[in-house]
Amino acid sequence: MKENNESYKYIKFSIWALVFITFIQIILSFSSESEMIVNVKPTANNKFYDSLLAKYSDVTIGYTGLFKVNKPTIWQKLFLPPSNLDANFLRNFLLIIIGILIIKILPNTKEDLLFEKDISGTLKLIGLILFMYSLLKYYVQNISDNFILEHTNQEFQLAITHSSINLEIIFGAAIIWAGVSFKKAYQLKQDQKLTI
Repeated sequence: MKENNESYKYIKFSIWALVFITFIQIILSFSSESEMIVNVKPTANNKFYDSLLAKYSDVTIGYTGLFKVNKPTIWQKLFLPPSNLDANFLRNFLLIIIGILIIKILPNTKEDLLFEKDISGTLKLIGLILFMYSLLKYYVQNISDNFILEHTNQEFQLAITHSSINLEIIFGAAIIWAGVSFKKAYQLKQDQKLTI
């Protein structure tokens, strides 16, 4: 049992460390006023669209670029994905919220306390946040893409590609399902207590 408590302490410490580091990263990204760099790639009407920078046996490298925003506004810092670590505000905010929610439910996941408190609402909330993040991510990428297209005479676009498989939706659905399953198991446990 002592070993189990130690592992919970390490997990909780790790999540708090992630939340703290992410929070510091948000503060640092908003405190720098000089410039912001975003990765871009040529659009179809750009002369470099189909051009290759290099070609190897099974690999080709196309042209890309860096879109530099001098003295970015808060709006630009919120929605343009920076080239360094791809750590945009939206993703960092998601990490902080989910980290705090996990810390909230973590004590109730110990083996002897597992079905003593209903944590299904928090699990479903985490799944719903992942769903919303997925939708908001595409919206923000479209805003960023339009901003870059507008400022480069339609010659460059955001270098981030939209994936056909959206992992946030898959994980969100799995966590919501886990929340529903936990709710049923919790109710069964409570019914057993009443019959005893």
